[in-house]
Amino acid sequence: MATGTLPPRDERLIALEKRVTETVQARTDLAERRILHGYAVWHHMRRLRRRLGEDHTTRLQDLNVRCHVTAADSFLTWLNHEGLTLGTCTQPDLGRWIADATVSYRDATGHFVRRSVQHRHAHGLAYGTVRWTCPQGTIDSERRWADAAASSTTTLCRSRTASRDYA
Repeated sequence: MATGTLPPRDERLIALEKRVTETVQARTDLAERRILHGYAVWHHMRRLRRRLGEDHTTRLQDLNVRCHVTAADSFLTWLNHEGLTLGTCTQPDLGRWIADATVSYRDATGHFVRRSVQHRHAHGLAYGTVRWTCPQGTIDSERRWADAAASSTTTLCRSRTASRDYA
């Protein structure tokens, strides 16, 4: 590596792969292990590797995958404690889980539930989401500069006014 013949190792990605493997292997039920493996490895890790290209994994990318895999694992564990599987989970069961105050990773679990329905591991479950409505259309560059100038002028005026008030 020091001579540049091999690409530098992405230590964060290696640690993440190890964590995902450990989480998947910790599932004792083979059907759950297969579902979690598909979600963690074939969905999240594959997408992450494709996005990375030659770059290294950032801390936020690592955290995102960890949260989603942990959420899926926690939901499967909750189902086990309730005597359910993804295939037998009903909308009222999912509603009970959502209403539980001790539950964490609700949004990330929603991704897992929706993907489970899409891949036919679960049936008849709906987990709502809020769609982000990003700015629609392109922003004119002149307008953007005018907005930036107005914002900086307003901030500058406020700071001058504040310093005069305290002087």
